[in-house]
Amino acid sequence: MNVYINKIDEYYDLTISKHDRDFINAYMLTMNKYRKQLTDLKQQAEDAAGALLRDDKVSSLHKQIHWFKHEAGVLESNIESQSRDIKKFEMRVGRLNEDRKFLKDQTKDAMKQNKILEVAL
Repeated sequence: MNVYINKIDEYYDLTISKHDRDFINAYMLTMNKYRKQLTDLKQQAEDAAGALLRDDKVSSLHKQIHWFKHEAGVLESNIESQSRDIKKFEMRVGRLNEDRKFLKDQTKDAMKQNKILEVAL
């Protein structure tokens, strides 16, 4: 009976050590699987952050394009307004030149008449 008790102890020790090895192997396999999943998730997070950063940059560039288009429209309207003002001033200068010439001619005629009247007196 002692022989059977010793064999049971040996069988029990072998079974426990086999279960320990199986548990350690299963634990290592599970931990490796989780480590790989964690690495994959970290990579996905980095990729998503990079994509978000690119999206932010693209949206920022779209905002800048919109601002430049708006500013171009404002500048174009200013140019049109200034062009109209320039045409008005050119027309005014032309009228003033005509008035100046008319007044110059009138002054010359008046001076001639004045000389004629002075001579006649």
